[in-house]
Amino acid sequence: MGLDVEHKTKLHQFYELIKELRNEGIVRSDNIFGDIGEYLCTQIYPNLTLVQSKTNPGYDATEEGKKIQIKFSDSCDAKNINVGKPDEYDVLIVVLGPNSVHRYKKEDCSRKGKILFYRYTNQDVKERFITKKGFSLSQTKQFKPAEQELEL
Repeated sequence: MGLDVEHKTKLHQFYELIKELRNEGIVRSDNIFGDIGEYLCTQIYPNLTLVQSKTNPGYDATEEGKKIQIKFSDSCDAKNINVGKPDEYDVLIVVLGPNSVHRYKKEDCSRKGKILFYRYTNQDVKERFITKKGFSLSQTKQFKPAEQELEL
């Protein structure tokens, strides 16, 4: 038993790409997709600075003195996005990849293939995304239109 040549090649390419992304500083931890979302935010929001700690509790970046929590999703079958504890940050930025089921429905066709960015104050999060288990974003608690977009 073992992997066929095609799968071995693809997995090898994947791990080599991750190594390159680490060397470039795009991937900083074992949370690959979260790191990519954080990096993309630094490209869209020039005043945003990632915290030095790779696993900072409560927030991922600062911007003009405010604590910023960043959440990234590109899952086509995810149910909810846990948005942390809004008392620990000032602003939430949600980054949605082209495959995310959480994309604003009206934007699906016109923005297919783009990365979408949404910003919420912690007060917005407390009012709009509260659940029995904390704070999360679901498809039924959908967004406003995206604030920013990025085409890869």
